Amino acid sequence: MTDGTLTRDDLQEDLRNALAPMHAQLGALPLIQQSIARLEQDVNALRLETGAIRRQGTVNAGLLEELATKIRMVEAAVNDIAVAEHRVSAGEIASLHADINRMNRKIADLTARLQELEGRAPVTS
Repeated sequence: MTDGTLTRDDLQEDLRNALAPMHAQLGALPLIQQSIARLEQDVNALRLETGAIRRQGTVNAGLLEELATKIRMVEAAVNDIAVAEHRVSAGEIASLHADINRMNRKIADLTARLQELEGRAPVTS
């Protein structure tokens, strides 16, 4: 460009310079697409985990209801023993001990499950 007119080479150079930032952005598209694909996989995995947590919560709720019922039964048995005028047999005491031990194991199991769902390490005794 000597006399103020643009040559074909000048126009091509100006166009290349103007398009250079766009070329750089286009080069990043595959990386962006890969990132989006990974995010989609993560979201799908979270959906699966959420479903598993919901199912586990339903199971835990059933176990808690069962435990609450058994605790009421043991409380009733203890009250009956307290007001009874007869002596309690060794078998009745053994049965109460077995019920209490079963409930303690179930409570420990539910505690471990809850801690796992909350993302904490279970406490071992």
